[in-house]
Amino acid sequence: MDDDPGILALVREALKEEGHEVFIALNGREGLEIFQRHSIQLVLTDIFMPELDGLGAMREILALAPQTRFIAFTGEGKEVGMDTFALNTAVRTGAHAVLEKPFGVNELVHQVETVLRG
Repeated sequence: MDDDPGILALVREALKEEGHEVFIALNGREGLEIFQRHSIQLVLTDIFMPELDGLGAMREILALAPQTRFIAFTGEGKEVGMDTFALNTAVRTGAHAVLEKPFGVNELVHQVETVLRG
């Protein structure tokens, strides 16, 4: 889930090349709806999005399926340290890994594989 189409395209292509099925959502509300229709093991989410942010989506998904794994990311608020606070909050909420934008394809793929191995 991310409100940035560029990030979504990067994630989709990188993970499809690794053989993963990928569903795309532009916000947390849309992501929650997709989650409820499909069997999803891992959710990648931006923390700051319109309608329902990543932390809210994580909480709602975990209430439905506590075994779900998450990778949260953000690039917002670097100048005031808000990104570090947001990423730490994501870990406390249930994220298994966090990434700071911009992140590279190799870093993304590595984190996905690590989290899926559990």
